[in-house]
Amino acid sequence: MNFSDEFLIVLSDIHSYAELRHRLNRFKLTVLSPVQVPPLPSPFPLKGSLGLTLYPLDAGHAEPERLISHADEALYIAKRHKQERRPWWHIYSMPSSPAP
Repeated sequence: MNFSDEFLIVLSDIHSYAELRHRLNRFKLTVLSPVQVPPLPSPFPLKGSLGLTLYPLDAGHAEPERLISHADEALYIAKRHKQERRPWWHIYSMPSSPAP
């Protein structure tokens, strides 16, 4: 059985890549922890993928709709490559610039 939901999360006051990784790992531990679902005998494992866009690095497209679209695009890249990647997330990067 495969279920899928998508949510929008806004993180603020992130000043470094290390801080971003720390907060994403904390988020994953909180949200993707196995859940006990009666009558299943053992906890049900949850999986997830996350697409990110970073403002103001993506400032050329500061409209909320565009930022959401970029995060969605990054989400589907993360989902497509989940078997071959270590992080469970992907950061959107504009085609003309390197990823942060």
